[in-house]
Formats: sequence, structure tokens, C-alpha cells
Amino acid sequence: MIQLPAPGCFITGTDTGVGKTLVARALMAALKAQGLQVLGMKPVATGAGPVSGDQGECRRSMTGAVGSEQAPAGAPGKAREPSMAGAARAVSGLNAAAHPGRDQHFPRRDTAGAGGRELRRDDASRGEHSPLSAGSGDQELRNDDALILRAEGSRPVPYSLINPCVYAPPIAPHLAAAEAACPVSLDAILSAWRALCQMADRVVVEGVGGWRVPLSGQETLADLVRAMDIPVLLVVGLRLGCISHALMSAECIRSDGLPLLGWVACHVQADWPGAAAVCADLAARLPGPLVAEIPFQAREDITGAAACFRGLGSAGA
Repeated sequence: MIQLPAPGCFITGTDTGVGKTLVARALMAALKAQGLQVLGMKPVATGAGPVSGDQGECRRSMTGAVGSEQAPAGAPGKAREPSMAGAARAVSGLNAAAHPGRDQHFPRRDTAGAGGRELRRDDASRGEHSPLSAGSGDQELRNDDALILRAEGSRPVPYSLINPCVYAPPIAPHLAAAEAACPVSLDAILSAWRALCQMADRVVVEGVGGWRVPLSGQETLADLVRAMDIPVLLVVGLRLGCISHALMSAECIRSDGLPLLGWVACHVQADWPGAAAVCADLAARLPGPLVAEIPFQAREDITGAAACFRGLGSAGA
């Protein structure tokens, strides 16, 4: 059995579009089923959408927590619900749709419909602010994956704690930050991280892109995870080329001095004939154990995905 010690773990992937958010949600659901209080976090997000209005200048406020990300959509239109239960209901009804720029074979939430707008307006009505938000003037940004992690959490948490640094341009974080003249702040992220750790037994942190994504001219995701002092769970999207990507990612994680908790095999293509052989080969080659293998999902099934984490324990709850 694989033990996930407090305060949590960091989820990275072999690339973008390999299922990190699905794995994060499934892991959170599996931990909640063990009776733990669990929260999710998306420290840095790009490709976010504003509550209203267009992209604009960077705005900073020192009101506490951080964040913003584009909301999921496709849920039936409904009146705004100010509770986390309402947000969870909105997320649960989302349609699986391909997101531009991501693997078209992997199911994604529709980010253009009423559900996303309702979640974003709900946050705006509460007057939440983010220390680092590259939006438009007084507009708040929201990222769909961060909103989904927030809704999966065990308790209501300000969005600003879930997603400390958020940017509108759908590009790498350091490039989006440069374009917005609003640098990624490890201090802001770690402040939000510590606050979340005080609220839950475990915090599941989802990274952005792959392991070697820069956060600035000097810092990468490794610097953030090292400061958080948590193990890494590697998500491998099973498709052509993933063996090299997975082995290099695992090697980088270990060479950066960080513990590899294990890896998750995520079937991102329906009926790919090489999936079984590649998964078996990676199980023999990767230094960490296979924690879960999640079948291809034409529509997201979090309960089914959570059931794939059968060998997961929670030490030191």
C-alpha cells in the first residue's frame, strides 16, 4: 500500500493534457472516502477567464489569499448559488469537451457555457481578491481546473487560496507573467499553501504543464515543490512518446532531490493498441510504484477514477 503522508502531495505530468486535474480530483475523492478533510490547490494557472470584461493590466491586492482560473461550463443555466454545494452541483453537470491547445483525445470541461459564468460570478459577489491576478483592471480571473479542485474540496474555501497566481494568456507561466508584468510569487503561493494546510488533513496540489516548466527567469516548479516539502505524483498520459517523457520526468524529479511517491497511468486515447504494453513497460522501468491506472473516459467519472486508487493509504492523518 502506498502511503500519502500529511500535508499532501504535488501532482505533475509528462505534458499538458495528460489528465492531471482528473487525477487530482480522483485522489481527493479517494482520500475523502477514507474520512479525511481534503482540499485542492492550483498554485499557478494560465489561460484563465475574467469574471467579466477583457484581459488587462496586473492588479495586486494585499487582502490575504490568492488566485483565479477559468470556470468550467456546459452546466444547465441556473440562478447563482452562493454556496460550495452550489459550485459542486454546477461542476458535476459539466460536459466533457476538448479544450483548445490540449490533447483532443482527452475529455475536458466546456469552458464557455453558463456553468463557468455562474461560478465566476459567485466568487465576484463575495468580493474575493487575489494578490497576483493578471486580469483586466478590477476584474477577477478564474481558471476552470482551479474551480473544479475547489468544488471537490471538503469545505468552502476562498478561491484566492486555491489559485494564488493566475494569468489570462494561454502560455507558459513565466511568459504569461512577463506579458502581464506580474511575476509569479513563491511567497504568495506558500502563504496560501500554509493556510490550506491548516484547514485540511491533506492538500492535493496540481502543477501546470510538465515538471520543467519555468516560473520565472530563475525558478521552476521544482523550487516550489522543494519549498512545500511534499512528495510528487507523476501522471503519465498513455500515448505515443510517453515512455521517454515519463522516464525523463521521473529522472528530473529525483535529480532535483524530491521524493517520487509513484505514478498514475492515465488512458488519454480510446482504444490505443499500445496502451497495455506501454503501461507494463513503464511499470518495470519507473523508480516509483504504479499508484493507479485510470481507463479512458469519454465523460468524466470521478467515482470510478477514485476507485482506481485502491492501494492508497494515508499515514499520519
